[in-house]
Amino acid sequence: MRRLVPTLLVIAGLFGLAQPAQATSYFNATGSMSAARVGAAAAPLPNGRVLVAGGDDGLSSLWNSTEIYNPALGTFGPGPPMISGRSGAGAAPLKDGRILIAGGGTFSGFLSSAEIYNPATNAFTATDSMDTVRTGAGVAPLPDGRVLVAGGRNFGGPLASSEIYDPATGLFSPGSSMGTAREYATAAPLPDGRVMFFGGQVPSSGVVASTEIYDPVSGTFGPGPPMSSPRAVAGATSLPGGRILVAGGTSDGILASAGIYDSGTDSFTATGPMTTERSGPAVAPLPGGRALVAGGRAVSGVRNSAELLNTDPLPEKDGGSFGGVFLGQTKTAVIEIANVGSQTLSISGGDPNVSGPDAADFEIEGNGCAGANLSYSESCEVTVSFTPGAAGPRTATLDFLSNAPGDLDLDLMGTGLAGTTGPTGATGETGDSGPTGSTGDSGPTGPTGDSGPTGPTGPSGPTGDTGPKGPDRHSPASTIPRITKSKGPVRMKADGRIVLATVTCPREACRVTRFSAGIRTGSGSVKIKAIPPPAIAAGESGPLIARVPAGLRSTVRSAKPKAMARFGVTAVSESRGRVQRPAMKVRVR
Repeated sequence: MRRLVPTLLVIAGLFGLAQPAQATSYFNATGSMSAARVGAAAAPLPNGRVLVAGGDDGLSSLWNSTEIYNPALGTFGPGPPMISGRSGAGAAPLKDGRILIAGGGTFSGFLSSAEIYNPATNAFTATDSMDTVRTGAGVAPLPDGRVLVAGGRNFGGPLASSEIYDPATGLFSPGSSMGTAREYATAAPLPDGRVMFFGGQVPSSGVVASTEIYDPVSGTFGPGPPMSSPRAVAGATSLPGGRILVAGGTSDGILASAGIYDSGTDSFTATGPMTTERSGPAVAPLPGGRALVAGGRAVSGVRNSAELLNTDPLPEKDGGSFGGVFLGQTKTAVIEIANVGSQTLSISGGDPNVSGPDAADFEIEGNGCAGANLSYSESCEVTVSFTPGAAGPRTATLDFLSNAPGDLDLDLMGTGLAGTTGPTGATGETGDSGPTGSTGDSGPTGPTGDSGPTGPTGPSGPTGDTGPKGPDRHSPASTIPRITKSKGPVRMKADGRIVLATVTCPREACRVTRFSAGIRTGSGSVKIKAIPPPAIAAGESGPLIARVPAGLRSTVRSAKPKAMARFGVTAVSESRGRVQRPAMKVRVR
């Protein structure tokens, strides 16, 4: 029986171990699928679970069955059947939560058909077919909600062509060509919306280490950085922090190695090896910075086992730029450190070290990160002040000790401004005050006479007509609360918090009586938790905070255009001075 996904022999890791920082990411086993699958497609569902669809057993069975992985339980459960059995297909999530499954092959040929899984109905429906039959293509979502399908092979061999699926119309349309025809490359989106294709097999060269990057703005492919070693038939998925996992595959043999591409440093780092070698595995992201790797072919046959990638602690830093500050003045800023790795980020106790040429200009005012143990998406803050010691650029480095691979440091930057103050003008003379005249003596007060007896009360007179209504009494403007919208785009904190606006109570205490919020990305609007401030004292302000659900945060961060938060608020002062803003909005990043 012909194998649908090629098998080649075993080599050591793809990405090379000679990296400046030792990788600490590792794999561990999880529950197994009910069926052994190679060439299955996988994609995440909105609830954090993963759909694994199709594939074959490497012998005589082509699967149209699906399975759904539940990360909370660490187990697989049955999913609905696809319309067609297919192996070597590609899968990508759509912005509305559905999943596109495209292409693939059967034991008798290749497919151009595609279908869509809808988690709301738990069923598959057919959609438009591609213009070209193809299996082993790279498939990934684009920022605008469309899906790119590129490369693969058909009866004529490896393909360079691409197609783009538009869920708004339900149709495929031709895209540009890759720089190199390649089959069994794997693809995943980058944080900026581009899509990266890794390795694959190309005519005359065999399995390659080269990569290509698709730019949705120009609609063209360009070369990317090469991997350390060639591989094809691997699996790939995006991870938090701008990283991409590339796992398994084949080169001179079936690989147990895996590596992570870091788009920030444009480099690859080896992870620990998988628990077993896997060619053609199903790979998808999981909540909390982890990833699922399921099935694939091993030396001993096709696997039904699965494993999880546990990513190393990854600090994500924000802040450290103070801008211009006049000599003799001080500016304070808050620096945030968040963990976007699945393993806990542990920061040692004590203040971080301030080093560098102008370290004396920067001082730690508060350290909420001392001894912090940050789980995924948790953050801590350090407050630093900047008092420039001279005019011009001033720099230093904040160095933390932690269990993260490499150094946890943050650049501090500011500029000293040598502004001058003009001389103070002379004060004019104060004129003389005239003398105050004297007050005459008060005369004596005579004695009070006795009160006479009270007379009888006379009858009540008729009630007069009601006079005209006087004007309404308005609350003074100084008692009406003020609502100031945050300047967008507002940065979402690692735990999902966003400060949408500030309520100020000028002369009287006030309180927020109504506050609701929602957020809109390209896939639609979602209500988010609104957290009003407690009662606000006179002359004080309070923030209007909303929290984005964990499952939506990565979508908000990667949304292009940026996500839009919409909110309404009512605030009332003690004397009933009221302000209402029913429809405010601000961009979120």
